[in-house]
Amino acid sequence: YNRHMKILLDYITNKGGISTTDKKTLINFFTYISNTDGNGYAGNSLWTVYSAINANYQKVTGKKMQRLFNLSKVMRNLTKDHVPVKANTFTKEDLSKIFDGGLLDIDNPLHLESLVGGILSIYGLLRQNELLRITKKLVSKMLRESTAGEDMTCDYPWATKTRKTGFAFRIPARFCYLFEMYLGQLDENVKDKARFLKNMNIKSKKRSQNLGERKVNQFPKLWGRLLGYDKKFIKGLTSHSFCRTADTILTNSGTDMINLKRMGRWSSEKCVEGYINKSEALQISRMQ
Repeated sequence: YNRHMKILLDYITNKGGISTTDKKTLINFFTYISNTDGNGYAGNSLWTVYSAINANYQKVTGKKMQRLFNLSKVMRNLTKDHVPVKANTFTKEDLSKIFDGGLLDIDNPLHLESLVGGILSIYGLLRQNELLRITKKLVSKMLRESTAGEDMTCDYPWATKTRKTGFAFRIPARFCYLFEMYLGQLDENVKDKARFLKNMNIKSKKRSQNLGERKVNQFPKLWGRLLGYDKKFIKGLTSHSFCRTADTILTNSGTDMINLKRMGRWSSEKCVEGYINKSEALQISRMQ
């Protein structure tokens, strides 16, 4: 919230200290930041800035900015033509090559790291922030309670953006050894309640530094390079690609909407449809 409020304060400073309570000022501000000269905020990003500024305004004045200035109409006009850029996805055949085709070298810590992170994200339909909350204790419990030849069950205990309680998902037993390998490479001083995913930089022998969001975003890009996709397609791969891939594959395999909503913890069909890649066949043309 403070970061978004600073955008408005910087704008006001550049304009010579004009008032933040002036309707014209606020309209000009949102119009400015929606243009490329003002960072090019669009769609949900623009509404996020609006929400943050509205919350700060209400905190300071005790009044809702929307009721005073009726800015919703202005915001809708600024975002009506926005087409969201969605993360690219992998095909079912791609995942077979990654998981069973030997494209990733499990003796390479960076490859192993992307495998366990990708498996958790795909089978749990986890968003990036949900993936990063998983602890060493939770993974140890998964392995400990999984008998030989049986799938692992992840009892995710934390509330999420779309769910007030935890949830559970299963990971095939054939991946158990990957998680055991990964745990074995963590620094012995890493506490049970600490984040499971650590920085597996080859140059660093100490595996205790928490993995950041930027590093997680590199997982699908690594997969894309190994699969032979071109640079343009790889640029569109983010950590969100894992969740979209899972949803697309489930849809193509005939999973009904009720179960899709349940597994992905979505509240509406529109949210689910936003995750489905309806042009998966076009990926063939993007291969090198």
